[in-house]
Amino acid sequence: MYQLALLLIIVGASFQTLDAYLASTCLALIVNTTEGAVQGMDANGCRVFYNIPYASPPIGRLRFAPPESPKHYNGSFYDASFPSPILCVQPPECSINTEGSITEDCLHLNIYTPMESSTTLHPVLVWIHGGAFFAGSKDQYNLTRYANLGEVVAVSINYRLGPFGFLRVDEKSPAVNGFLDQVQALKWIHANIENFGGDPDRITIAGESAGGTSVLLHLISPASRGLFHNIFASSPWLPIAPTMIDANITSTNFAMFANCMNTDLRSCIQNSTSERIMEWYTKYKHRCAECFLEQYGAYKQLSGNYNIPHYAYRDELSFSFSGFHPEVGNSVLTGQVMDSLNHHTTNSVSSIMIGVTWNDALLLPGGFGGVSLENAVTPRLYKTNQIHLSESNYIHVLNQVVDHTGYEDDMESYERLYTERAQKIYNMYPSDESNPGFMDMYPDGYNGYEAEGPLDSTYVYLALANDKYWLCPTMSATSAVLKKSVSLSAFMFRFKQPQQRWKLEYERIGNDPEIAVEKGLYSFNRYATHADDLTLFSFMDINIYGINNFTADEEKLHLRMFSSFVDFLHTGNPNVGPMNASVGTKWEKFDPLKRNMIYLSEPQSSTPNAQNVRASQCQFWEDEMNFLFSENME
Repeated sequence: MYQLALLLIIVGASFQTLDAYLASTCLALIVNTTEGAVQGMDANGCRVFYNIPYASPPIGRLRFAPPESPKHYNGSFYDASFPSPILCVQPPECSINTEGSITEDCLHLNIYTPMESSTTLHPVLVWIHGGAFFAGSKDQYNLTRYANLGEVVAVSINYRLGPFGFLRVDEKSPAVNGFLDQVQALKWIHANIENFGGDPDRITIAGESAGGTSVLLHLISPASRGLFHNIFASSPWLPIAPTMIDANITSTNFAMFANCMNTDLRSCIQNSTSERIMEWYTKYKHRCAECFLEQYGAYKQLSGNYNIPHYAYRDELSFSFSGFHPEVGNSVLTGQVMDSLNHHTTNSVSSIMIGVTWNDALLLPGGFGGVSLENAVTPRLYKTNQIHLSESNYIHVLNQVVDHTGYEDDMESYERLYTERAQKIYNMYPSDESNPGFMDMYPDGYNGYEAEGPLDSTYVYLALANDKYWLCPTMSATSAVLKKSVSLSAFMFRFKQPQQRWKLEYERIGNDPEIAVEKGLYSFNRYATHADDLTLFSFMDINIYGINNFTADEEKLHLRMFSSFVDFLHTGNPNVGPMNASVGTKWEKFDPLKRNMIYLSEPQSSTPNAQNVRASQCQFWEDEMNFLFSENME
């Protein structure tokens, strides 16, 4: 190995002639691929292959273009034994792992495979990272436990982010290249994974947040057909994806910041540096809400012209200005997820494991009526009087953020509901203790970090947001998939366990509830929120949050969750498999009529498989508010 390392330093490349090295290395760490041989390393009891290219570098003519197959190694082998993180271009402050190389040449994947060779092929896990489609990387996740304990071949992938993956640069280029990167990765995996010990006929695609959304987009995309067999999704965002209208307006706004208003956007930015493009992106993000409010009138007209229901564009913080995301209404993603699942042909799967955390919205108050609404477009009274802790701000949020109605900068604008739609929402989620679903959401208190005390209307809105954007659409999507196949098995979960990292953070600020609210921490010490399930499923190391060990309860729950998912990967059933997950945990199949799901907590709930979960609230969003809608995307 010393000679190899010295040779690599001398030549300054990741490729070496194969014949010169095969005789002196472990053959188990050399694997053939469609492009040539790759060499991995022994790490933590399994074989790991880092940063294998699954596509050609998306630079030059391939920038803002669909991915192409990787180049052959031409008689050399690719050294995949260096665990140096590679991140697709993104704001550095947004990445948990900031020590890696941030580059456009990022279309790589990591493979974790059991150390022991076997004639039996292992199930395959493909992990798609989250990060709102503008941040994150494959290297935030450590999948070694799935390989060395679960006998699974696990793969984590990168894909282009932000404007590099989801900017419509011209009328012939829908904003789907980052999604097509994922498709290309699945094609590469399907063609090569058997050589790594994986079964190409037992591939489960999995992801959380934007990764979970991606999983369900693959379920409806013709481009992904035949590339996977089961799915796992945690906390996917499903209500609405950007359409051609959204993508065009986003491109126009981006072009304004890039000084490309008078020329073709692609040619204008094609030769710009990635750093310069990120500067424009940052400016765009800082003023995106203002752009939307200025141009909302155009949405009404455009939605009418294209026969798209207008309420689609009143959805809270529309994708059109919150960032760059996969665009629907094209040959790759033909329509909205819910519409496609309900009314169109989708890709077949055998089993689904899907769920949310107790209140995903808690972690994202800035997007859902929390403290960071104090921005450039927020009225003066809101900022100077701190109305955001009162009934008045709740009404303001219902009017402005949910319903996108106009306002005046006076107290009256905070005291009346402007439309019938806002009134309906208020009736379902009243800002007082009469709220029928309130104690179900906040059984341990709902006023900052105080279990007792007056109602903080922020929590009413966060309960509303959680129902509308995570819990209810996830149940609706699962129900829609089940209608297409009587043989399909689905298992739903709701992760309930409060995390010690939030309790430690609260202790760090002196157990002060006022400071906690100022920092936007809300009640994380008592309720699980977005991404809290990642460490317990063993997708992410706990020490990534600066914690060395699980608590005793977390360790028990971690074992149950990890074992259940390993069994799901092997058999499509979290109750049956090599980890014997049925001991201590019984997963019932999801029944749309029962609205049942397992509550993941430790100690286990006396009724771990809850029924009729948020039934009246979800019925409200599905029926009265037209949550399930069909669009004419032609």
